Amino acid sequence: MRSTIVSGVGRAGLILALLCGGRVAARAAERDVSINEMRAWGGDWVELYNAGGEAVDVSGWRIADCDAQGRTRLTRALTFPRGSTIAPRGFLLVVSERGRKKKAQETDVARVCASKSATRCLRASWKVSQRSGEVVRLIARDGRLLSEATYPAGIVPKERSWSRLPNGTGAFMVAEPTPGRDNVASAAP
Repeated sequence: MRSTIVSGVGRAGLILALLCGGRVAARAAERDVSINEMRAWGGDWVELYNAGGEAVDVSGWRIADCDAQGRTRLTRALTFPRGSTIAPRGFLLVVSERGRKKKAQETDVARVCASKSATRCLRASWKVSQRSGEVVRLIARDGRLLSEATYPAGIVPKERSWSRLPNGTGAFMVAEPTPGRDNVASAAP
C-alpha cells in the first residue's frame, strides 16, 4: 500500500487533518439534529429529529428547560446516556416524569415508547409548561447550544402540539401531535 503526503502539508499536518476530520464530520452531523416537536398536555414530551442521512451519536448531550429569567437549568438537565443515537431521519423522545396525571399507558407518547418502533424514549425530571410557556435547549457535550425552541404560553390547544413543519427545518406551529413520526399540519377546525 502506498501512502501519499499532501503537498505543503507535511506528515504532522496530515495526521492532524485526519484526526480533526472526524471532529469536523461530527460537528456537521450535530447540525442535523434539532428540537422538532413539543407537547405540554397528557404526558409532556419533547421530540428530537435527525434530518441527516447518517445516524448521530448524542451520547453526553443534554436537554434542559429554562427558568423564568431564561437561564438554562443544567442541574435538572437530562444527559443522554452512552450509546444514545438518532437514526437518519429518525426521532428521539424526551418524556417528562413530572406532573403526570394520566396513567402511562393512556398517553400517545407512552404507546410509542412501549411499542417496538425505532424511536428511543428517555425520561426527564422536568415538564413543558403550558401555562407559562417553556424554553427548551439542546446542548452539546462541550456546552455549545445546538438547538432551542420556545413553547408559547397558552396558545397550543390541549389536543395539539407545537411542531416544526417540515420536520427539522420549518417554523414552529400548532399541529397534530405525532410523537416519533413525521409532523403533520392540524386539520382546519
